[in-house]
Amino acid sequence: MNLIKVSIRQKSISKDRKSLYFDFYPPIEKDNGKLQRFQTLGLYIFEFPKSENEKKHNKETLNISQKLRQKKEYELNRLEIYSDSEKEIIKKKEIEKGSFITFFENLASEPKRKELKYSFNHFKEFVGKKEVKFNEINPYFLEQFKKYLAKTNLHQNSKFRYFSYLKTVLNEAAKQGFIQKSVFEFVANPPKKKTNREFLSISELELLSKAECRNITTKKACLFSALTGLRFSDIKKLVWNEIIENEKGFFIKYTQKKTNNFDYLPISKNAFSLLGIRQKGMDRIFPKLWNDKTKNSPLKEWIRKANIPKHITFHSFRHTFATIQIELGTDIYTVSKLLGHTNIQTTQIYAKVIDKKKSEASDKMDTINLF
Repeated sequence: MNLIKVSIRQKSISKDRKSLYFDFYPPIEKDNGKLQRFQTLGLYIFEFPKSENEKKHNKETLNISQKLRQKKEYELNRLEIYSDSEKEIIKKKEIEKGSFITFFENLASEPKRKELKYSFNHFKEFVGKKEVKFNEINPYFLEQFKKYLAKTNLHQNSKFRYFSYLKTVLNEAAKQGFIQKSVFEFVANPPKKKTNREFLSISELELLSKAECRNITTKKACLFSALTGLRFSDIKKLVWNEIIENEKGFFIKYTQKKTNNFDYLPISKNAFSLLGIRQKGMDRIFPKLWNDKTKNSPLKEWIRKANIPKHITFHSFRHTFATIQIELGTDIYTVSKLLGHTNIQTTQIYAKVIDKKKSEASDKMDTINLF
């Protein structure tokens, strides 16, 4: 009989931490017949502990991991004496003891899953100090979390989003065999509120470009967004090294902050002219850019001065780019690519806005008294 050796390995993760995991040799056989070499523990240590608390955390965590290793090795090798059905029961019970909170936190700490951290923060506040295990996740528990979100001051669509993110985590847990999909797949998301995507017409954009704004950086950045479709987060971090000028025209090569996808975006001469004189490679093009959510935002004041009776935010300029492109005849697929959308259905919302405007324009003809 070949004995299975279980070792503790470490893998670097975000925030100068190391995740701990089991290394099985030889690999163990999973329920689906596939071989498994590694298994995450849901534990981490600090790679460069600085404070006494971090050093204490590392010492305690390593001690726990060793106890888990010994226990796992004992159980794996002891399983040889059990029948297949007994082995399955033992494995299921072991999985159910796992910490869902730790699993959720580790997933939310991954660089490409940053959006999960907002959902995790609310979930952590919901459960308090309770250590939630996988076998405690059930439809009733999820409905209680929905009730918790309903009582918060969050926007309705944020409640929808955060609950959806939790289901994304549960889906990942199901893929890894920690829970069954039936636990969550029939639990409905909170209702989503339809939002009015405010945008500017071409004439309003021209009017705004001529209006005075006390913060020139804000004015240029907003107009740049209207001419390129870039988000506030991407414009704020834009540096000169990302601006390309060659015989084919002007381009931006950048990584979208929201999706972490690399993009190569052509921009117009008008957009390029807003950038001003080229500076050093890593210099921000729009330094000290104000967010429109700031109380005394120059953007709100600028909109008022232009006498535009709309609730315009910085993101409205991205909507403006999309609607103007479609209005001028650019096909929906191209607009989708220019916006960096991963799903064309997201872009189709703008086409519906234009269709509504066409219908409203057509209805105005009924005001003419011909009969």
